[in-house]
Amino acid sequence: MAKTDEAVLDRLGPAAADRLIDVQAHAALLGVSDRTVWKMLYAGKLPPCVRVNRSVRWRLSDVQRFTAVGCNIDAFNSESRKAVAVR
Repeated sequence: MAKTDEAVLDRLGPAAADRLIDVQAHAALLGVSDRTVWKMLYAGKLPPCVRVNRSVRWRLSDVQRFTAVGCNIDAFNSESRKAVAVR
């Protein structure tokens, strides 16, 4: 895990895996700008987001799994399908 990832996780606190993160935290975890996160979202290259009123958030656990598979949405989706099939 990169130093920026650790710094963001430290800022989010101990129960971070269950948290919803905003675009700024998502960008910091990916090492890209906020604008790039929006472009990736609209292009369908990010895990599904959660809409809370007019806000867009992501589950931190989804973002961590996404980065663990190399930021590849196809690998993330196939891993998600495997996890659902195992349940």
